[in-house]
Amino acid sequence: MSRLNHIAQFGAASLFAVSGLFAAGLVHAERIGASASAQPSSRPVLQTVVPVSLGDYYIAPGVTRLESGPVSFLVFNQGDKTHNFIIEGNGLVKATPDLDSGGGSVLTLDLAPGTYNLVCDISDHIDRGMVGQITVIPAAAPPAAEPAVAATSVPVGDPAPAE
Repeated sequence: MSRLNHIAQFGAASLFAVSGLFAAGLVHAERIGASASAQPSSRPVLQTVVPVSLGDYYIAPGVTRLESGPVSFLVFNQGDKTHNFIIEGNGLVKATPDLDSGGGSVLTLDLAPGTYNLVCDISDHIDRGMVGQITVIPAAAPPAAEPAVAATSVPVGDPAPAE
């Protein structure tokens, strides 16, 4: 099966797997940094969830460009060999444990803007093509708060008779 077919197959499989994790309550988008004093017009910050497929010998992230902030990588080993997932860049180096065939792991990070390399460092897997890269861009500014509407007096009832 070609790499493109692996990626296409992973798209459907990851959608099914991610929806199952959401349904089971294992993964969810959550409000980060909100407090009781937050203004109602403040924009909630949602956790970005990125599926990553590992195979013999490729790394296929669900996206290669995303906004900075909290990110959970849902990593699944769809290959026959043991693999891992390492992300490194901007002084950050984080990894999943080694994953046997069919295994998975969640790696949650707070990513700053920059370029990050993705690798599997088991044996000769880097030399065999288990590399990738993602670009993290600054998060979009929240929408400007809507201006407050000034209260106005509106007469109620019948107007006073004219004299």
